[in-house]
Amino acid sequence: MKRLLTYVILLTCLSSCGENQNKSVDTSSTPSSFQLKESGDLIQVFQKDGDIALVTQNAKEDLRPYLHPILAPNSSASLTQFSPGHHKHQTGLYWGFTRVNGTGADEATLKEWFYKPDKPAEIKSQIGRDFFHHPEGSHWKKVKSAILVAEGAQVKWQTVYQMLDESQKPILEETQTWTFSQREDKHLLSLEWQGKALI
Repeated sequence: MKRLLTYVILLTCLSSCGENQNKSVDTSSTPSSFQLKESGDLIQVFQKDGDIALVTQNAKEDLRPYLHPILAPNSSASLTQFSPGHHKHQTGLYWGFTRVNGTGADEATLKEWFYKPDKPAEIKSQIGRDFFHHPEGSHWKKVKSAILVAEGAQVKWQTVYQMLDESQKPILEETQTWTFSQREDKHLLSLEWQGKALI
């Protein structure tokens, strides 16, 4: 009986392994083709002739640019969250400086004051302006977004935003150029970031 049970378990494992092997697709020898589609404030990456966005670039007028959702390859599982309860400022995958144009603050001052909204003017000038924790329009202004390479094994798009000071004057213009491609069963996202001082 014990020998028969061992044989049944072994046979079950072998047949299930065979099923899994048949279901997997070898994408390493077949280069994938992608396409970008633009709709309103969104630029989305699709598998050629696919209907599920693999990556979504959000480029709103009064909110910093961010990627969300980003799907895991061959899955509907999102790897990103938008403004989760534990960190409301987080907007998927994004870029942002924490201390712009500050005169410099020591570690103790940062620890005490960085997250407090009611900083004295002197402390504010030491710490500088925080664009990481502030995605809203008081800090960001859209200049443009554009598709650069719409279709192929590698697609590319760009966003251009101004970072604003407390009086809403632009102090820096940032350009994000994103490239999306695939290597074997992995999706690759590449970012080239450029900053241009406006003051």
